[in-house]
Parts: sequence; structure tokens; C-alpha cells
Amino acid sequence: MYLLALDLRDVAAHRKQAILLHCLGTEDQRVFSTLQPTDDSFEAATTALLNHFNSETGQQRASRK
Repeated sequence: MYLLALDLRDVAAHRKQAILLHCLGTEDQRVFSTLQPTDDSFEAATTALLNHFNSETGQQRASRK
């Protein structure tokens, strides 16, 4: 929604990833820094984050909050 609101549908994948990381909170930025995305694209970043938070470890961390 954020990218659409700013009319950023056609920006480069690495720029989309930078915007995503900027919009994350401090804790999620810390989590992302521990992940190993396949490249610097938006899709790789979202896949890495989704895999983390859908994993058992991610669910355990979320339940402690």
C-alpha cells in the first residue's frame, strides 16, 4: 500500500527493499540483519522475513511479546 500511495510501482527492486527496511521497526530491522536473503531485491527480503516469522522460532518470539 505504501508503494502504491507514493506511486512507486515501477521502482527498482533494490529500492523497494530499502523502503521496506526503512518502514520496519527497530526490532524487525535487527531480525532482518540476521537473515540471509538470496539477493538485494524486495521479493528476497519479503520471502526471508515471511519464512522467519512463519517458522517455529519466529512464532515463539512473537508469543513472548
